[in-house]
Amino acid sequence: MNRVSQSIIIGSMLGDGTIYSANKRNEAILECKYDDRYFLYMKWLHEKLADLGVNEIKTHKGYHQHRFRTV
Repeated sequence: MNRVSQSIIIGSMLGDGTIYSANKRNEAILECKYDDRYFLYMKWLHEKLADLGVNEIKTHKGYHQHRFRTV
């Protein structure tokens, strides 16, 4: 993990990011979820975290929210 990714993850944890274990191997997953107003910022985050392996940005219909997770 590079310093930019590490800084983004720490900043996300202090803000709107969530880290949780979602599989039997107890691997951590980062989830970022943002409102429509922050979509460009979310795209920037998604691009910067691509080296960690992230899924596509998904839209939560009816809530004006978008999210992505590390894989």
